[in-house]
Order: sequence, then C-alpha cells, then structure tokens
Amino acid sequence: MSSSRQTGMFIYPWDIAESGIEAVMQTLQEARCNTAVVNSSYHQGRFFHPRSKTFRRLPFSGVSFTPEWSKYNRLRPTVHEPIAQAGILGKIKEACEQAGMGFHTWWVGLHNSTLGLAHPDLCVQNIWGDTYTYALCPSQPEVQHYAIALFTDTLEQVKPERILIEATAFLPVMWPIHSMQSSL
Repeated sequence: MSSSRQTGMFIYPWDIAESGIEAVMQTLQEARCNTAVVNSSYHQGRFFHPRSKTFRRLPFSGVSFTPEWSKYNRLRPTVHEPIAQAGILGKIKEACEQAGMGFHTWWVGLHNSTLGLAHPDLCVQNIWGDTYTYALCPSQPEVQHYAIALFTDTLEQVKPERILIEATAFLPVMWPIHSMQSSL
C-alpha cells in the first residue's frame, strides 16, 4: 500500500462474485480506498442491496474458502461452495496486490447458527438453561479448538495482511437477525 493511513471498504464475497472483480476494484478506487476488507466467514443473514434494490438471504453460516479439514474436530465449518470453488478470495487478493491495495479479511468466529443448531451442547446457555443456538460457547474446549483452527485456516488459506475478528466472545441475549427470521 502506498499510504500509511488505511481507508477501506467491507465487502461480502458473494457481492464480488455477482458484480465481478473489475467492478469491485473500480468502486474501491472511485471511493479512494486503499484497502479491501473481504469477509471470509459469516453468519446467516438477510441483506439489502441499495444499488440493485434487492434482498439477499444467506441461509447458513459458513466460510468462503475450502478448509483444511484435518485442522478440525467435531465442529467443522460449512462452505459456501460456489464462492470457494470460484476462488473469489484469491482473485480479489490478487487484484488488490496488482492495484497496490491492502487485502484484509474480516472473520466471524462464534456467531454460527448452523453449527449451534447441530451442536446445542456447545452453545451458550443462560442461567435458566435456555440455549442460544446462534452462539457457540467460548468456554467449551471444542469451541476453542474450532476458533483456533478456523483462524489458523483463514491465515493459511486466504493469506490476508490482517484479520479483523468479530464475535469471539459471549454474544448478547438476542441477536436481531434471529428475531427477524422467525417472523418470516
């Protein structure tokens, strides 16, 4: 990167796949960004796209690269196959390098409904015994192993300059997306 001050934009890999690398790079340059911060693991959600005036629903939590499965035990990430198979993260990283931009990723660790629903015994429970299936419990050794494996895997597979981490501790009582999805 040419500047010591980083100005960046957070980008979802499925938006890169839909818009194309060139269009995303043009948007970054027009916004005078010198860093792309591309998500590599994300929770399920609903997204509004103001440019196309459409909604997208991400039905499961997952990663956008092919994991090294030997790193994982019982908890194993779900893969967003079309994104991983297309090599979106590698392609945008290469485009950033060619443009002299930084390439970072942001990573969602323990907010994972897909794994939580499959392994409720590894989720946060409140004092009354209610299980928060969207929140893997950071006190559980298996969850700790998963978080370390996913972080290490991201470093080795995606090779970002930096990882911004999200959701690596106990999550709050109610996560908004879950109340929205239950009302659909």
